[in-house]
Amino acid sequence: MNDGSLDAPGGPATRRAAALSALLIFVAALAAFEPALFNSFAHDDAEQVGAWPLPAGAGDWLRVPLQPWWPLDRLKHEWRPLTRLTILAQKAAAGETTWPYYALNLLLHGAVSALLLGAARACGMPRRAALAGALIFATHPIHAEAVHQVVGRAETLAAGWMLLGLWLHARRPGSAHALWQQPLCYALALGSKDHAILYPVYLGLAAAARGWGGTHPAGGSRGIIGRRRALLTLALLAVGGTYLVLRARITGGLAAAPGEIPFHENPLARATFAARWPAVLGIFGYAASRLVYPLGLSPDYSAYSLPIERGWGWGWTWIGLLILAGLVGGALRCARQGSGRGAAWLVLGGLAAWGLTSNAAFPIGVITAERLWYWPSAAGCLGLGWLAAAGLGRAERRLPRLFGYGLALIVVLLCAASWHYAGAWRSQAAYAEWTVARFPASWRGHVNLAREAYQTREFERGAAEARIATRLLPGEEMGWVWLGLNATFLPARRAEAEAALRRALELKPALASVHRNLGNLYQLQGREAEAAEQFRIYLDSPEAADREAIQERLRSLEGG
Repeated sequence: MNDGSLDAPGGPATRRAAALSALLIFVAALAAFEPALFNSFAHDDAEQVGAWPLPAGAGDWLRVPLQPWWPLDRLKHEWRPLTRLTILAQKAAAGETTWPYYALNLLLHGAVSALLLGAARACGMPRRAALAGALIFATHPIHAEAVHQVVGRAETLAAGWMLLGLWLHARRPGSAHALWQQPLCYALALGSKDHAILYPVYLGLAAAARGWGGTHPAGGSRGIIGRRRALLTLALLAVGGTYLVLRARITGGLAAAPGEIPFHENPLARATFAARWPAVLGIFGYAASRLVYPLGLSPDYSAYSLPIERGWGWGWTWIGLLILAGLVGGALRCARQGSGRGAAWLVLGGLAAWGLTSNAAFPIGVITAERLWYWPSAAGCLGLGWLAAAGLGRAERRLPRLFGYGLALIVVLLCAASWHYAGAWRSQAAYAEWTVARFPASWRGHVNLAREAYQTREFERGAAEARIATRLLPGEEMGWVWLGLNATFLPARRAEAEAALRRALELKPALASVHRNLGNLYQLQGREAEAAEQFRIYLDSPEAADREAIQERLRSLEGG
């Protein structure tokens, strides 16, 4: 019987130790990713945070949750109303000052890390293993994209709501409060990011690990618990179904068709199920290796970053297959043992999370990205914590306090790796340079470098980077656009500039800005009639953003 004594489970000393452990994890997370406070907007942050217009009034704010994550013409069919609201609320308060965005990301990651400890302990994980796993999660550089990019908070928000729900369920299985707590956590997680659609699966695995209604709340009975379980299942199905219907209505569909996903984003999009699997296993093996050995990370993974075209000839494919077989075999073995049931469901939950974000079931918008590893890595980090606690615990019999010293060393090394990797996210230029240094054949890395060179007026360098991009993917228009823009300002390269801009229009005729750029080029060459024609085409487009300036130039060219 729990008498509330100092050494009783759940007593004051236990609660104090749990609070101190959570605080330690929270502080460790802040220490590992503190460099994020010095970032400027890079990659998706520049395209979204910088570009999203602020709502003008109460009516506009009410319409924010009904807006897709990307513009409809991007065909991504993503809807994240809660994440969008948090970013726009900060934009209204902070304006163009960047550090508050990253400060909130830091706090969210720290909270998620502390919640991971609470959920693991509530689900029955040993204290030392849960502490080690949560500390590894808090400080691991594999989580850089989720913290160092403002839009990465979709990952931390979704993970936080799911972990909160798992923690609440594990503390009071079968409680009447679950009938409103669990659907609310599910809805908030889905409003943060769509991969939370699998939350009921994780909830079911956690319930199986601990046992539904194994101990009933005061006044409860098995019949009452069974009815609550059925009602909760219906409520979760209603939340998930409502989300899918709204997402389809707001974004124009549930998911992009394979033909709508650009090759440079995901070369697997048009591959058959069987043809995708060697790459899926290879990426799994590669990601698992980065979890154990957190060096060699890259801000961007796109076409030709990883040699997925080798299929079964890629070494990481076989490593991924061995890891998968080992995890499934271990989970089945643990499932036969009452004491190992929690480990079995932890493995299966991690694999389910990975499967949804890895192109395993169906093609997604990107081949892979570190932000996609955030939620699946929670299970992986807890597994590493379990191994660390077991190994250090055995050695501690001979060397007292080895667990504490060993865990401190792991945290210090992970923090050092996270600080080293932070430089990749400092700015748009740093993002591109780090990507190309890691993957010289990264199309997007060279395109980003060409854009940065154009903005800093290093046109020779920009044209050289763009030429590499056009050689890598000649069918992608953006490499030609940046080649044309940079070469426009190189008098000896203006014929190349015209050819590049014309090629971009052949690939994507709807690029209105290219007509303006051609007009600029023709005006520099004294081809006034052709320049005027391009400006008129540009002004006829609804995408024309600088109409007054272009209209003035057109009038000047026409002698008005």
